[in-house]
Amino acid sequence: MATVSAILPNRNHAEELHISLAGLVNQSRPFDEIIIVDDASTDHSLDVIGKFRLKFPQIRLLQNGTQLGVPDTVNKGLFAASGDYVILASADEKIEPSMCSALMGCIEKYPQAQLVTSQFSEWEPTTSTTQTYGDDSPLGMWFVKDANPRFFSPANLSELSKKRFVWLSINTAMFKRAALLEAGGLHPELRWHSDWFAIYAVALRHGFCALREPLASFYYSPESYSARGMRNNRAQLDVMTNIQAMLHRKENADLLAMAKKTPAMFSPFMRHMIPALAVRPRYYDMLGPILRWWVAEILHGKRALIPNRFLTSGKSPDR
Repeated sequence: MATVSAILPNRNHAEELHISLAGLVNQSRPFDEIIIVDDASTDHSLDVIGKFRLKFPQIRLLQNGTQLGVPDTVNKGLFAASGDYVILASADEKIEPSMCSALMGCIEKYPQAQLVTSQFSEWEPTTSTTQTYGDDSPLGMWFVKDANPRFFSPANLSELSKKRFVWLSINTAMFKRAALLEAGGLHPELRWHSDWFAIYAVALRHGFCALREPLASFYYSPESYSARGMRNNRAQLDVMTNIQAMLHRKENADLLAMAKKTPAMFSPFMRHMIPALAVRPRYYDMLGPILRWWVAEILHGKRALIPNRFLTSGKSPDR
């Protein structure tokens, strides 16, 4: 039977950990292991984790001696994991008890799937309300019409992207661990978009299975590491350049070829991606497809931007 590891990076989330950990340890189909990687927390996170470990022996704790940041912290858990599949949880998100069972059900139906993602949703802790997004939203799972999971090949993803932007939410996703490692895990130089790159790299190479069911709910903070980073124009331009540098690596030639056929994947980044590429002729091969797609969208009145706050699964001040 296939095994599943949940990887949970944490830094200073003592007040929220009981929410995410409660979801992880109370699964209808338990995770085979839960790896918490603490990124040198300075609050009482370790006390909270310790209490959970006393009750749930499947929890493993790894600790960073100094703060490494989210990508390296996640990668530490990824390399330590023993599961055939992994999910990348967040310390401040709400996780449904059916998550592991539902995602593994997709794998059982489509054993070729190396990525499964489900419906994006957002929760507001002060009111305990959860919001999901319909087909009219760029965040909605418009390409799945009923409750049955569907598998989309890389070619299917390219065709879908000619119609509308396809949002793949990493906080609701399960990866074949080998496929995520093949993509390099989370690349630190991509900073707050390292998880975005990882999920699209796997989808472009292997396709993905989609399930129209909210299984984990995103908690957004306007002062998160990612939100603040994206408001920094200079830093965001640098990250856009680094994304293209990553695509143009020799080992990613297949990803670059697919990205040229799927320029809609860059839709949320146009305000920074186009200026970043315009001054770098070595990336004009990617700039051309992006511009052609973008102009066509505008001419057809279909231009759809995702608000900056939704461009990453990072939510906390240190994420």
